[in-house]
Amino acid sequence: MSGDEQRAVFKCRSMSERETAPKVSLNVLQLLGVLFVAVIGGAYGMEDCIRTGGGLWTMICIIVLPWFWGLPTALCVAELATSCPANSGPDAWISAAFPTQVATMTIMWTFFINRIDNSVYPNMFADYLNQIVSIDGPFWLEPLVKVAFVFVCCLVNIAGIDIVGKASTVLMVICIAPFVILFVAEAPQLDTSLVFSKPLDGISWTAFLPMISWNLSGFDSAGHIVEEVQSSGRTLITALLMLLVLTQLTYGLPIVAGLSLQARHFENNTRDFTQWTDGYWVTIADWYADWIGVLMSIGGLASSTGFLCSLLCTTSRALQGHAMLGLFPSRVNNFLKYLHPRYKTPVNAIIVNSIFCAALSVVLNFDVLVNIDGVLYSFRLIAIIFSFYMLRIRHPSLHRGFIVPFTQSFVSLTIFVFVPVIFCLICIVFGIVSDIKVFSISVGLVLLSVVASYFVSVYHLPDGLDASIVYEASAPSLENDKEADDAESLINDDLR
Repeated sequence: MSGDEQRAVFKCRSMSERETAPKVSLNVLQLLGVLFVAVIGGAYGMEDCIRTGGGLWTMICIIVLPWFWGLPTALCVAELATSCPANSGPDAWISAAFPTQVATMTIMWTFFINRIDNSVYPNMFADYLNQIVSIDGPFWLEPLVKVAFVFVCCLVNIAGIDIVGKASTVLMVICIAPFVILFVAEAPQLDTSLVFSKPLDGISWTAFLPMISWNLSGFDSAGHIVEEVQSSGRTLITALLMLLVLTQLTYGLPIVAGLSLQARHFENNTRDFTQWTDGYWVTIADWYADWIGVLMSIGGLASSTGFLCSLLCTTSRALQGHAMLGLFPSRVNNFLKYLHPRYKTPVNAIIVNSIFCAALSVVLNFDVLVNIDGVLYSFRLIAIIFSFYMLRIRHPSLHRGFIVPFTQSFVSLTIFVFVPVIFCLICIVFGIVSDIKVFSISVGLVLLSVVASYFVSVYHLPDGLDASIVYEASAPSLENDKEADDAESLINDDLR
């Protein structure tokens, strides 16, 4: 390419004008730790999947979905994050690929999803803490515990993403350890009969599918911290591929061990999965040994802590990203964009995010939240995948630190995005028919976002959001091209 040829470049004016940039500090292991506790966090949360889908379909989904849904998502995220490297993540990608109204609507979905997701984990923390120390006393005690828990996670996030990364790595080990011990202890007498069984009263697809997809979602969260990742192309794809494998091992092996213990503990009526609800892992561990049950409770606390720390990390940067794109009035944008002068963290966005989290965690119901979250997440994931598709077609010269392999032709590119989009549509249908509350709230939020995004795009953002693809004369960057080649070579080697 000659120096005066045009090349597509991602631009975000707020990023170029800011005085302080985020601190680049996450290596592969730290990024893996952040993503692990944000996406998996141990097998905690899989209990309802067993209850509604039984051992057979839960294991089928754990084996199949990470590769047919998680892998395409991870590859799209890796390419988008290195071609549009902004902590606003999916919002910036969609803004660069679609008109302002579509981008604004998707940002609203992101806002709803993040508030809903964050509020789940203080409740999870309180449930596991209650199994160690009773908090069923005065009516104010449990809400106080939740608020204090959010406050601690808030402070950790303000202190810096490197602290979150290191803490997440430690919490990842604490989350996994009880399940490793349980599997190793049960392995010599493993009974796999329940692994191939279904619930006695049949599979509740409207409850099972949203729950299993929720447990296997979240790979796009890597896009919200890309500016703080070292050697982003290679680091991102390495961490995401490792996360896919960890997803199967972390969910699959404990479930096999847990179902084996159930088969041996109940000689009759072993196909009754109705007891598999939140906290049932502690009961299962207690069957084997009390001390494993205590470790499982501690692991549950570590899992909820890791989830909230990592989600506050990514969702606060998403909130800051909304401000970077100019979504709010200028004073609000400037307030949320502010970075702490010492820690280089979006301190105001973290505080606002934590306040929402603490307030909502006191009043929201877990099952309804998961289904609403699943519906909105599926809508947003479709938008992310189509933004990947449109940027490939419209801007082939855009620099990409990583390129999804085997998608160079139009046909192969279309086939690549087809499967995850179809699964997202299935999740939307099953989610909205699962409960009248889920239907009403999900449809209401989507319609609200459609109407509100129209007025925002016409009256507040007539010039569009502050993220776009522009063409400028530029000489080729050998270093960037080499990074893209190295990244593509890495994924090709792994897929072989």
